[in-house]
Amino acid sequence: MRGIAIAAAALLCAGAIGTAQAAGSLSLAERSGFLLGAAHHCGIDNDRIVQVGQRMMTVIAGNGEDAQVAEAASKRFAEFFVATSSADEGKVTVRCDTVATEFTRLERHTRAITPALRPGSPPAPG
Repeated sequence: MRGIAIAAAALLCAGAIGTAQAAGSLSLAERSGFLLGAAHHCGIDNDRIVQVGQRMMTVIAGNGEDAQVAEAASKRFAEFFVATSSADEGKVTVRCDTVATEFTRLERHTRAITPALRPGSPPAPG
């Protein structure tokens, strides 16, 4: 009987971890999609936005437990990016100086972490 209780507890923990990873991937996708959309809205160079967006998609895909989670997170990223970047001037109220600062921080961070996420890459220094 004790073995069944332990097995049930392990199953519950595993399910909670999967749910947390999915929620983490979705939250990361929403936040980064919003920031990149705001960066576009504020006139930050498109090449920089594309590069950070590609690296964020690598991070988001690597954060999900399975393909369904990664696909859902990718869709959320796109939805938030499009909604923020294409919103009318009065509908998105962002401080472009703050957006530029946060975008630059994300840009540096994704440059530092994404090489470690690619298969066959050496670990990030650290």
